[in-house]
Amino acid sequence: MRLITTVKIAARNINRHKGKNLLTGIVIFFASCMFFLSASLVDYAQSAWRDYAATTFLGTYHVTALEGLDRDYSLPSMKFPKKAIPGAVTGYLNRNGIAWSKRIKIGAAVYNERSSKFENFLATLVGIDFSKELSRLDNLEVTEGRWNPSVEQGALVWHELAQALGKNVGDEITLFVKDVDDNAYPFTFTVTGILGQKKLAGLEGKGVMMIFPLIFADYRYVARMTGYEGRLMEIAIWDRAGRHLHVLQKMAAAAGLQLFFAERGFGVLYGMVDIISFIGLILKTFVLIVLLVAGLNVNMMSYFDRQKEIGTLIAIGAKPGWVARLFFTELILFATAVYAASALAYSLLTALLHDGVGIGELATLFAGRDIYLSLVPSSLAIGYGIILCVILLSAAYPLYLSMKTNPVEVFREEHL
Repeated sequence: MRLITTVKIAARNINRHKGKNLLTGIVIFFASCMFFLSASLVDYAQSAWRDYAATTFLGTYHVTALEGLDRDYSLPSMKFPKKAIPGAVTGYLNRNGIAWSKRIKIGAAVYNERSSKFENFLATLVGIDFSKELSRLDNLEVTEGRWNPSVEQGALVWHELAQALGKNVGDEITLFVKDVDDNAYPFTFTVTGILGQKKLAGLEGKGVMMIFPLIFADYRYVARMTGYEGRLMEIAIWDRAGRHLHVLQKMAAAAGLQLFFAERGFGVLYGMVDIISFIGLILKTFVLIVLLVAGLNVNMMSYFDRQKEIGTLIAIGAKPGWVARLFFTELILFATAVYAASALAYSLLTALLHDGVGIGELATLFAGRDIYLSLVPSSLAIGYGIILCVILLSAAYPLYLSMKTNPVEVFREEHL
């Protein structure tokens, strides 16, 4: 039988059994919306933290010779990488006019002169060309003092770290830093400025660890004192449009390097995204289980109610395989219609909430910002595929029974 005929019969059957399909339709609708909402929240959290990190501390993305989680700026490695960024990468950036800046990042033990003890955390010493980067780090500001390039050992300290150490502009900080030969030496820096942020992310005073233990110093001085000269450990790249991302990813992979986005530079920040994703996964799993159970119940009731119809179809010559395809078509048409309706309803909701939604303390999960919902294109295909699979799975056993239906048994007097 032609496909168009099967589709017409399936559509007519859906219309005949509206009441039985109502419960399944409601669950499909809410499951679809859950997929859209979860994908939107994860996508927005990721973009919010990426924007925050890329305008406060890092570039849009970084290429680094550090391996694995050694890239983390909150829990830095105290060792230098064995690899280095090849000139082919920086050559490509220069030829295409992409803004970039070189960095050295190394973990440093902070020595407290007053207590003659080391602090119970590591600071992240970052050697940068601050005069070049400050114009691109829009959310970063020097709240006290200034960047003074004439002071070779000068350093800019993140305000939370300065407060924890009791340091002010003009004070000195002693750091024990390893050189390229893995020998640790003390280096004393003079605090020439305190760093802060123009827009807060809602992380201040929260958590049991210092998220941004950052000390910025002159790149040339850090390279000279550690012996890491003539090589590139890490480069910050500003390419918000991402036009060159794919090429750079291939170049980084070929050289055994990491390319990571700004929010990935701080494990705690991306942990916020993971929390939202995990909560969404739990909710989606719950809704899908409800959909599976509800769909199975409805499909079993439908099978028992339509036994005579199935028996009649088989008795007049319809093959069991065609009967199964007919029911599959009904399920696919119905699920597709409900899914499209849920996508339309969710799109209207995002339009109504275009000014954003304030969520109070929960804004910490989104870099301290209001939530702006959107319909993420990838969630349309993924959500549709998963929901369709669950619907078809819930109908597997009833369809099996339909294919095994014996018309003679159906029309026995005791079954009428």
